[in-house]
Amino acid sequence: MASTIKIKRNTVNATAPTTSNIERGELAFVEDNQRLYYRDNSDNILVIGGEGSFLRSDTSDTFTGDLTITGNLEVQGTTTEIDSTTVTISDPLVKYAKDNTADAVDTGFYAKYVDGSDKYAGFVRDASDSGKFILFDGVGAEPTSTVNTTDAGFNKATLKANIEGNLLGSPTITAATVATSFDMDGKELILDADGDTSITADTDDQIDIKIGGADEIKITGTEIAPAANGGMSLGTSAKKFSNLYASGTVDLGSNVNIDGGSVDGAAIGANAADTGAFTSISASSQITSTLTTGTAPFSIASTTVVSNLNADLLDGKHAPAGDIIGTSDTQTMTNKTLTSPTLTTPQINDTSANHQYVFAVSELASDRTVTLPLLTANDTFVFADHTQTLTNKTIDGGTF
Repeated sequence: MASTIKIKRNTVNATAPTTSNIERGELAFVEDNQRLYYRDNSDNILVIGGEGSFLRSDTSDTFTGDLTITGNLEVQGTTTEIDSTTVTISDPLVKYAKDNTADAVDTGFYAKYVDGSDKYAGFVRDASDSGKFILFDGVGAEPTSTVNTTDAGFNKATLKANIEGNLLGSPTITAATVATSFDMDGKELILDADGDTSITADTDDQIDIKIGGADEIKITGTEIAPAANGGMSLGTSAKKFSNLYASGTVDLGSNVNIDGGSVDGAAIGANAADTGAFTSISASSQITSTLTTGTAPFSIASTTVVSNLNADLLDGKHAPAGDIIGTSDTQTMTNKTLTSPTLTTPQINDTSANHQYVFAVSELASDRTVTLPLLTANDTFVFADHTQTLTNKTIDGGTF
């Protein structure tokens, strides 16, 4: 019979050996927890085997400390739980659904958060919706192989990102803000629900407005005109584009605002079919110009009088309350004061204003001053051929 060497062991409980139980270099085994102990030369009791010292393949176990695996690690269980706060992976791409043999499961990732109750959010490829990717939150049931998009709390989550590329399908954009420019690149901008009203600029430097499926208005740098229908109403059925084309009167109907631009026959209504300019503009309400001081709001070549033109200022001056005095008009002036006037053959009406005193003058060699006396009461002029009585007069015959 072969010799048998038995190491010291504890068969009663899980108590580990102490220095009083084993010598230096001696081994001890505790059967209760299947641990192997060793006493080193410094009297330390070391666990060198069993639970807590190495992993066993036939039972659940716990490993304490760092573990480095130089080969591959394959986990064949159905659940792998990682309680790490930081996970570092060298692979640039992470593979999901390794054993997926059909397109029946959703692939992606999700996370749990608490909003009154456990909720789940994630980013997955929806196998049941043509493989479209979903960014979701609010789901109350933890996803398994699919995300329950009919869950009462399911919500398409908000993505904050810079988008580059094409938006295909029929996306809905709500309350969008364009930070810089929005380049349509000549494509059609549809404005109504049934898609027959739009704006396009597929011709360089020309905007076409489509209404009810037909191009109705075109805008260029020189004109605003209907694309085809000159009978289109402008505000009312009595005012049409065709009124602008034909020579005659253009009645704009309501307020006309001219803000820094010009209105002329070439700018309104001229097109390839009819380039005739209108001869007048009729407005039934105000014409308003917002040009600042320094630029004339109107440029008029005609010198013909404008009837009924009522202006508050004339060359910056307010008009008087009465009639304006004209240089060649026969008018009666009342309550006027003339300062240093120059008169030529002045005339003064008599009492009944049917005859005049006409003052005639002689040719002077130079200016002469006529000084009126300082009267102390009313008096009368003395004339050479008029019969008059002279009072308080002194006639000086001169000296010799």
